[in-house]
Amino acid sequence: MMKNIYQGLLVLTLGMVTACDSLLDIDPEFTQDAENFFNTEEDFDRAIIGVYDMMQPAYLNMWIGEIASDNAIAGGESVNDSRGLHEIENMTHGGVNQELRAVMRVNYTGIARANYIFENQDNIDFDGKALILAEAKFMRAYFYFNLVNYFGDMPLIIDRRISISEIPNAERTPKAAIYEQIESDLGEAMEVLPWTVSETGRLTRGAAMAMLGKVLLYQNKYAEAATILGDLIADNQGGYELFADYSTLFLNENRNVSEDVFTIQFSGLQGGDYGCLVCLNGNAAVGFQSIRQYDGPFYADGNSYNLPTQDLYDAFEEGDIRREATVLDLDAFIAAQPNPDEITYAIGGGAIQVFTITNTSRGLMSGVCRTMI
Repeated sequence: MMKNIYQGLLVLTLGMVTACDSLLDIDPEFTQDAENFFNTEEDFDRAIIGVYDMMQPAYLNMWIGEIASDNAIAGGESVNDSRGLHEIENMTHGGVNQELRAVMRVNYTGIARANYIFENQDNIDFDGKALILAEAKFMRAYFYFNLVNYFGDMPLIIDRRISISEIPNAERTPKAAIYEQIESDLGEAMEVLPWTVSETGRLTRGAAMAMLGKVLLYQNKYAEAATILGDLIADNQGGYELFADYSTLFLNENRNVSEDVFTIQFSGLQGGDYGCLVCLNGNAAVGFQSIRQYDGPFYADGNSYNLPTQDLYDAFEEGDIRREATVLDLDAFIAAQPNPDEITYAIGGGAIQVFTITNTSRGLMSGVCRTMI
């Protein structure tokens, strides 16, 4: 009896090994890795969309800059919520700050993705490759522009992919040299990019000219900036013009209007989480900066980060239409509603939430981001 059991176990074990071998020993239909990518036009298309993807966290550049100024406080649930933002607000941050680390990671990831395309640009030729390279140059310039404005001298790498882990030990390049590379990338992109595109959200010549003008202004090169921006205004083959009603410019239904030289596109099809570097396709600024635990009309519920200050409100002259479109006096808005007693919100962040930014509270997770140019 025992002998029969052993024989049965042996047959079963051998059968399992044979079955496992038959499942594991499979020649895959295809594999996709760094060594066999960039062999088709589709590969290049997918790669450039991956670079565009790293423009999605543009809100990081916006809100950290505002919080560091007198325009806004960190907000959030409490002073322990996103402590890095509160450190920036109080100017107590040191060399280790999670929010600034995120800025560095996002922008160097975008640079690595752009450089990946340049590493393989000679693999194949096809119609449209020059345009993809021009888009990659623009975005690499954009990412380096963010970095140089936050950190000054930083490692400048344009000929290969770079791992975020090697940045702390890499030699820092003087910011003047980084600006030279930024200007070079934008100048070369400008010569290739078209004035208009059929796919909303793709880069244009006008976007490159506007970005270059901004880069020159940040270096106090006023005459050069005036020239390039003057050319943009005078030529204007992109058909740019001011939107008729500034108070509704930032509403979701007015995305991609003639005033937008370039807008970062978002989709509301995917939610977000905290499991990866960029975990959502929606505009995170809407959720992060909307009114905390808000239950009422028109505006969205959110986390109440980046709360505008009285100082910002007072900076607008009386009658400036931009003031009411930019800063919401929440209590006054509620008092003007037919049912004010039914509208509620929560206060957090160690400060009374009287004001909130309207051009993010009104938005949706889909739409555009007008924070770059």
